[in-house]
Amino acid sequence: MNRRTYDEGWRRTSAFRDRHSRCRTPAGRKKTPLIRTAGASGVAPSGAAAVAEENGRSIAVTLFGGLQVQSDGKTAVPVAGHKARALLGYLAATLGIPTPRSRIAALLWGDRSDRQARDSLKQAVWHLRRSFSSHGTDAIVSDRQSVKLDETCVTVDAVDFCRLLEEGTSPAIDKAIDLYRGDFLEGIEIPDAGFEEWLLLERQRLRHLATEAMTAALLRSTSARERERAATIARQLLLLDPHHEGACRALMQIHADRGESTQALSLYESLRRRLSRDLGIRPEPATLAAYEAIQRQRSVVATARDETAAVDAAAPSVAVLPFLNIGRDPEQEYFAEGLTEDIITDLSQLSGLLTVVHRGAQDARERPSPQKAAHSLRTAYVLEGSVRKLGGRIRITAQLIEGATASCIWARRYDRDVRDIFGLQEALSRDIAEALRVQLLPDEMVSLAGRPTASVEAYQLYLLGRSFYLRGCDKRSLRIAHDLFTKATEIDPLYAHAARATCETTLCGNDAAVTTAGMLATSERAIELAPGLGEARATKGLALYVLGRYQEALGLLDYAMGLDPSLFEAHFFKARCCRLLGQREPALSLFENAAELRPHDYRCAGLLAEEYRALGFEREFKSAASRSLRQATDEVRCHPENADAWAFGSTLLVELGEGLRGEEWASRAVVIGPDDHLVRYNVSRTHALLGNTTLALEWLERALDALPVFRQRLLAWMPLDQALDPLRGHGKFSQLVGSAA
Repeated sequence: MNRRTYDEGWRRTSAFRDRHSRCRTPAGRKKTPLIRTAGASGVAPSGAAAVAEENGRSIAVTLFGGLQVQSDGKTAVPVAGHKARALLGYLAATLGIPTPRSRIAALLWGDRSDRQARDSLKQAVWHLRRSFSSHGTDAIVSDRQSVKLDETCVTVDAVDFCRLLEEGTSPAIDKAIDLYRGDFLEGIEIPDAGFEEWLLLERQRLRHLATEAMTAALLRSTSARERERAATIARQLLLLDPHHEGACRALMQIHADRGESTQALSLYESLRRRLSRDLGIRPEPATLAAYEAIQRQRSVVATARDETAAVDAAAPSVAVLPFLNIGRDPEQEYFAEGLTEDIITDLSQLSGLLTVVHRGAQDARERPSPQKAAHSLRTAYVLEGSVRKLGGRIRITAQLIEGATASCIWARRYDRDVRDIFGLQEALSRDIAEALRVQLLPDEMVSLAGRPTASVEAYQLYLLGRSFYLRGCDKRSLRIAHDLFTKATEIDPLYAHAARATCETTLCGNDAAVTTAGMLATSERAIELAPGLGEARATKGLALYVLGRYQEALGLLDYAMGLDPSLFEAHFFKARCCRLLGQREPALSLFENAAELRPHDYRCAGLLAEEYRALGFEREFKSAASRSLRQATDEVRCHPENADAWAFGSTLLVELGEGLRGEEWASRAVVIGPDDHLVRYNVSRTHALLGNTTLALEWLERALDALPVFRQRLLAWMPLDQALDPLRGHGKFSQLVGSAA
């Protein structure tokens, strides 16, 4: 786009602003804009800031995305009462303009007599003045006839927004866009006709100005090939206007250029459904053309991949089913799971063998037959087996099934002392390679013989700890896992540091025993000991995510994926990071990958469901939410002490229409995990969806009463959490968020 096109586009925006930023009297005389810029008051922004510094105080009022008031840029100023908050919103929008008391009274108390309305206004002004005076300033300027906010000590984001748009330069427009963080006075709803009409008109006007400004900025960023900036603006536009086809096309192309055709095509399908459902129309020809071009590009890439796959077809492929625990002790289940993981890891290292990881159900009644598994996973062979561990002895049986004929081509039983478990694993992998006539390379032989630890005791502690770690974010389970990993590192100082660090990053802030410094030190130690281990890099990425250093976290998580593309933690942690950055489409794709890598993780499936709903995929949302609920139900059946699973599942039950069960699950969760801040947060979400506003706010307040690092993580997560939407218009919700920030 050339400069002339951009200028013409912005002039159209300016013309709209000029037409709609003022209202006229019946005689045609112009009035002052409802939202007045600092320039209109005769005080430049720098002058207002200078006066505020001289007074030693400054009040910042946020109107976009909900009313918030801060003193000195950090201390929340609580404003109680719906009418008082509405009054403050109106005065902030008309910053510096004396508004007649009669007009304000008619706007906010139009259903009362003149005297009652004026008395109510007087009381609301008194409450506001008291709120400000407690922070050392008197921002209210009033007399018998009018009321205003003092522009010399108050800044308002909506006022700055209009001023920046009037300035019209590219940097000013970008700053204005950054200020628009949601609808004007979002959550303020006063059932007075006058106020409702004013609020509706202002929201529509400012929303349109923001849309026009973002559209112009998107065209400018796209023309300048500033992809990241363009992607950010396009996402903002789609949140503001879900039917904005220009934003959708731009974001589709950005994904396509990155090689993310699935996300690009999903965007189109989501837009197509919204247009049909909401407006009864089809996408524009330009949007359809972009969709078809990306489809063609994807077909070319798929053909190239098929050709590559054909070359690799000579290598035998094996699906690994979970080895069953057939011992008398159900507590040894962890050993069978860990052994399966290690066998998969060993076979994956063999260049002449293609291994498909299949983490199916451990229950024999739910296991697919070998022939069915081979067919669904498109492999030539299936490896299955069993583990029996009694005392110091271990027996493993394994058999290799040909998928096409369901015939057993190889089977063997291994009886060893448990202290020879590593030798047993090496022998098993070598025997499978030999049965499939796979030639082992010298470095592969060395790799099979090498183990991360020589201590069988440390190895068993690690496997046991991992079984607790895989139960989700349950505080009690993570503590046990951490203690077991710590004991393993005490036995072998070079072992299990990455697993221990992962527990610490998850517990940090929710457990006073885990400090941010200790969390970072453990993750750095893991990298120092195993720089080529993907899990160690992913753990450091999660630690940076916990600290709010999201861009640094993304870099390490990408590095971890490069080291180990099948590492669940790398995909899952990066998905959460992208979600917090508002990158919903990449988050969706990463959650999908993570769910394939660990299909029985209830939290992963549940978070995937949330991304489906946020992007408008309602059918996919219900499917993923139902899957997550089944997994959470299995978890609480096996481990009824898992408070995290009860709390997480309670929200899913409500979302799927089982409100009574959801409330019951929430009650159990807080009994089992009374000191778990994540449990409290999820229980708050459940009560919010149930309409139990008082209980939801109480549990949210308890959740936010956490250590700062955990509280900030919750505050970062909350703006995109749709389960909390029923609370956003409540005054206490804004107070909680403001006071906790």
